[in-house]
Amino acid sequence: MFRLYSDENFPLPESIAFSNRLRMALYSISLSLPDGGAIVLCDMSNPDRALSNDTIERNVYRIDTHGMVVWQIVPVQAVRPRTPFTNIYFDSDGKLRAFRFDCHEHEIDIRTGRSRIIDFLK
Repeated sequence: MFRLYSDENFPLPESIAFSNRLRMALYSISLSLPDGGAIVLCDMSNPDRALSNDTIERNVYRIDTHGMVVWQIVPVQAVRPRTPFTNIYFDSDGKLRAFRFDCHEHEIDIRTGRSRIIDFLK
């Protein structure tokens, strides 16, 4: 596990285990979980060119109460490279959903971070 940038509740240590460039990708959405953790979406709307496609395309994380990453989303392959997720939310049934820039809506398994496409919205 490693820490992800967050706010005053989950400060980022200097010993971050991945690219320092990601430190600049503040999360734009944070959804609280009953266990005190959160699901966060890092803003990749204008990513640094040095970031890998994988980093940009897997920009949803589950973090625990200490700010440690529990999982990073495991999405189906993007239609185009460098296609980030742009929104996350819980639906009325409590299922975690995410929209991707390629107009696909995903359902995310809250335990594992695996996603599957459930709709195409244009």
